[in-house]
Amino acid sequence: MAVPHRFVSRFVSGLGPDGVIYFGSGDGYIYAVNPDGAQKWRYSAGGVTDSSPAIGPDGTIYVGMGYDGGSGKLFAFRPDGSKIWQLNLPGGGVVSSPAVDPSGTVYVGACDHKLYAVNPNGTVLFTFETGSSVVSSPALGADSSVVFGSYDGNIYCLRDVTSKDLTPPSTPVVEVASQSLPVGQPLVVSWQSTDAESMVAEYVYCVGTRPGECDVTGWTSAGIETGALIEPTSLEVGTTYYVSVKARNPSQRWSDFGVSPGVTVIAGEAVDRIGLLKLMDDGSVVTLASKVVTAVFDDCVFISEPNRVAGIRCVSSETALKVGDIVNVTGTLSTLNGERVVLNAGYSVVGSGPALRPLGLAGRSARQAVPDLLGLYVTTWGRVTAVGDDYVVIDSGVKLVSARGARGLEVKCASHALNVGDVVCARGVLCREQVNHQPVTVLRATQDGLLTFLSHH
Repeated sequence: MAVPHRFVSRFVSGLGPDGVIYFGSGDGYIYAVNPDGAQKWRYSAGGVTDSSPAIGPDGTIYVGMGYDGGSGKLFAFRPDGSKIWQLNLPGGGVVSSPAVDPSGTVYVGACDHKLYAVNPNGTVLFTFETGSSVVSSPALGADSSVVFGSYDGNIYCLRDVTSKDLTPPSTPVVEVASQSLPVGQPLVVSWQSTDAESMVAEYVYCVGTRPGECDVTGWTSAGIETGALIEPTSLEVGTTYYVSVKARNPSQRWSDFGVSPGVTVIAGEAVDRIGLLKLMDDGSVVTLASKVVTAVFDDCVFISEPNRVAGIRCVSSETALKVGDIVNVTGTLSTLNGERVVLNAGYSVVGSGPALRPLGLAGRSARQAVPDLLGLYVTTWGRVTAVGDDYVVIDSGVKLVSARGARGLEVKCASHALNVGDVVCARGVLCREQVNHQPVTVLRATQDGLLTFLSHH
């Protein structure tokens, strides 16, 4: 598109995030031109438009028109060229270019000797009068100050010193796209904070190996953006990282920092569900994020999905964990006694919560291959058919035969005071163990996992 040189604004035009160029012209039009040079739209402003457009945080385009000695206007447009509003300034034209702060407030000078602060809806927030025309384009400081010049020979700096906002923004809530990050991929993080008395003027974030630490990347300004893609160059396989975020309001009050869930960098493709992990080959290096500890024994720990659809044994001697802990787990997938397990398991505690409730288990379910119930915290009930020093066999009414030759499901327990014929409820984790030199499905009872309903003493 060609525009006569004498008509183009003498100021720099506005550039949108999509590459569209916005500018005013002496022919009375405001233009939007695509990156390929094709006209996107134009609007008849009704007079000379020397004001260079400014683009607000939400994409709104603000531009003024008029000249010294005449009336002026301030326009707000959507990127598609539709007008949102116009503010008429009969006392003076707008030659300066607007400036927009992070809250969307528009500052613009006019030839009626005033600087205008305009709300995003087009209403005037306040005006400041100088001794002559304001043709200088305002500049915004990091402390929310507004700096501009006037033909009266002065430079002015305005700042709201009467703010009643004495409290900081809320602590940001920080979320990540996934807690397992394949090596070489960017860390995707988002956050949100609010300030009931004013607004959030800036976010800063940092990355560390512990919550609140910035030992990987220092505090970095994100402006008013509510998310970031963090490049993977400084992230190492096997390390768990945390993103901390703080929010600032225009009164320079900072929130406490919010922290993301831990993100662990893994060597291969992220498989973050236990059910899918069990389909992988033995020897695969695996990472599981935000799983719930359901049982802790001297030689292993059992974890489960929070919705209890799948569980798995993690072989290690990590007795410091407790039931209800929320953990990230890394290790190597293997098969023991026909049960998929995680060997050489390492843990990172990322939270804690209440213990999961057990799933009800009927005897027939224990011998079905689909769904895979191994590793799940369950409860079953029935009559005791056999007892030993470290086990009992419970018949729940379904025709199962244990490796002991008794009818029912074997429950492994450290100690008990049960007799054949007692009716009991057993709670524990369903898994595979060697019984009489053969691998069988058993219920490994948790502490206090045997309750007697009816005793035959």
